Amino acid sequence: MIKYLESQNQEVIREKSFMIYQNILKSNYLDCANCIHCYVSYQWEIDTNNLLQKIIDEKGFVYVPRLSNNQIKQVRIDNLFNLKKGRYGILEPVYKNKVVEVNVDLAFVPGVAFDTSGNRLGRGKGYYDKFLAGVSGIKIGLAHDLQVIENVPHQEHDIKMDYLITEKRTIQCKGK
Repeated sequence: MIKYLESQNQEVIREKSFMIYQNILKSNYLDCANCIHCYVSYQWEIDTNNLLQKIIDEKGFVYVPRLSNNQIKQVRIDNLFNLKKGRYGILEPVYKNKVVEVNVDLAFVPGVAFDTSGNRLGRGKGYYDKFLAGVSGIKIGLAHDLQVIENVPHQEHDIKMDYLITEKRTIQCKGK
């Protein structure tokens, strides 16, 4: 799956990402949440720049991940200008932004593959599963429709998504 995603044209990724962004706007997820966590897109992941800016414009801030001691920490940002490449080349908030502990109402989550039961295959380090274990709010996986497969291998400690949003559909996960 990763090799296929890496082979995708960046323009196609941007177009599908914008369609997913439009599907998010059609929903009421942003309206119903005060504390929103969203990943900063990297490589072939669904581009979150429009979504991040929309959340900042509406809420005044958004929480984004920063990797620290092999754990995802949340950092509140109010603009997209103070991001720099972190350990894996992923944009993260600069260190003047403080790590905070908050109760997340809504989390937008990346993944390599998902299934309609809400199972998620990440990049293999377990960072998001550890982080999501502490999230009681709604968890939404953002993916290209082709990333939604019949069955994702999973273990008991893996955290399931509540919804998946692709360029073609919004899926309420059956396993939730």
